[in-house]
Amino acid sequence: DLQIAENCGYIAQSNFYQPSGEREFLLDDVTTPYVEPDFSLTDYMTGQKRDITLEQIVNLSGRYIITSPPWGGKTLLQREMAIRNRQKLSIFVDMEDFSRSGISDIFTYTARNLRSIWAYPSWLLHDIRNKLEIMDQSHMIVWHLDRWDAIEPAARAASALSITPLQTWFIATVDPESITCYLRKSDIDSPDSAYVYGEINILPFTHEKIDEFIELFLENIDEQSTEACYRWSALTKMLPEMSSHPGVLRLIMEQPIDRGLLDIIRGVITNASVLHSAKN
Repeated sequence: DLQIAENCGYIAQSNFYQPSGEREFLLDDVTTPYVEPDFSLTDYMTGQKRDITLEQIVNLSGRYIITSPPWGGKTLLQREMAIRNRQKLSIFVDMEDFSRSGISDIFTYTARNLRSIWAYPSWLLHDIRNKLEIMDQSHMIVWHLDRWDAIEPAARAASALSITPLQTWFIATVDPESITCYLRKSDIDSPDSAYVYGEINILPFTHEKIDEFIELFLENIDEQSTEACYRWSALTKMLPEMSSHPGVLRLIMEQPIDRGLLDIIRGVITNASVLHSAKN
C-alpha cells in the first residue's frame, strides 16, 4: 500500500536553498525564528480588502496569490504555513523548474520528484501520481508554488494551465497581474468557475516588528550583547526601507557587526540572490 508522507511533517520539493543541497527536510528541523508581519486579504469575489492573521491564512482553502516586493517574506510565509499545518501534506514546487521540465502534468512532475527524494522504485511512479491526484481532490494537500516570477514570460500561460486542476494552492509573486491575466478571478456571477480566490499581501515590517526580529535573531545566534542589539537597531533605522522587508533585514543582520553602513549596503545589494529576485 502506497503511503505518501501523510501527517509526517515533511516539506517536499523545497526551494529554500539548504546548504546540503537536499530537496526536502523535516519541518521539525526548522529552527529559524519567524516574526509574523501584518497581512491584508483582497477577496476577488467581493472586491473587499481586510486584515488577516497568519492563523487565518493557514486555515484558508482554495487558490490564493501571495504578494510582496522582492525579499518581502513570501517564501518565509509559505514555510511557516507548512510548519503550522501538520494535518495536510505541504508540497513546495519550484515553478521555474517545473516550467523547464517539459512535463505538463503537475502530478507526474511531483511524483517524479517524490520518487527521487524517497527512493521509491520506478514502477511505482504511476501509482504515486494517481495517489497525489486523489489526495488533492480530497483536500489533503496544500501546494506552495514558488518562483513564478522566474518563469520565462512565454512559458507562463502553459504553467498557469498546469496548476488549474489543484484544489488548494498559494503562489508567490511580486506582480499578481502576471497570474490573474492567465487565471480567472472569482466573481459573484460565476463563483464556482473561479481559479483564483484572492490575494494575500505581506505588509512591510513596522519599527516594532523590526525590533522583535532583532531580538529573536540575536537569541538564535547565541548573541546576548546589548551593544550588538543597539548597533543593529540603529542600523535598521538608518535603512528603514531596506529593513522593512524580512529577507533583506535578515541579510543586513548577517553582515559583520563592525562593518560600516556603506559596506553593509554594498554587501546586501550585491548579494546574488537579491540581484536575482530584483531582476525578476
